[in-house]
Amino acid sequence: MFIALITLFILTNILIAVYDLAYYRIPNVFLLVLLALYFVYAPLFLTPLAILQSIVVASLAFALGLGLFRMKIIGAGDAKYFTVVALWAGLSQSLEFIFYAALLGSIIGVFSHVFYGAFLHTSEQLWHSFQIVETACPYHKKVWSLSGGGKAPNERDKIDRRIIPFGLAIAGGAILTACLHLTGK
Repeated sequence: MFIALITLFILTNILIAVYDLAYYRIPNVFLLVLLALYFVYAPLFLTPLAILQSIVVASLAFALGLGLFRMKIIGAGDAKYFTVVALWAGLSQSLEFIFYAALLGSIIGVFSHVFYGAFLHTSEQLWHSFQIVETACPYHKKVWSLSGGGKAPNERDKIDRRIIPFGLAIAGGAILTACLHLTGK
């Protein structure tokens, strides 16, 4: 059961990274999937104290994410995503997760600025692929149903050079942290 939950956790994080790269937005439905997985995982594998500590860590992460969002450093989706992954990381793995996410965020930030054209081209190609999928399978659009309004179909936000899809870094930090602790159970 542990491996199945962690595998779903990792796959959901990969989906979030791909969506963030394609749309520069994170669908709320994937964050809800991570929360639901946590509510299955936590009672099975964590002590009540560890769950309480995870809630405290997530609350602090939410405050930090909200502050970064208000300063326009990260987007609202990034702040919510950071909070959910901090819940999973808990007290024992939160510093490790933050370290990996910050390291990857720095690398992605530098890469996206130095190779802006290639980075944007990759993002646009991925976005176009999603548009093809949405045309072929209209149910795919439901992934955005809990994420509020957005651009009309086939309209893409203008991606400014200063915008970095930090969801990639958060996903990478989450996956690295989870993989490094797979032998712990």
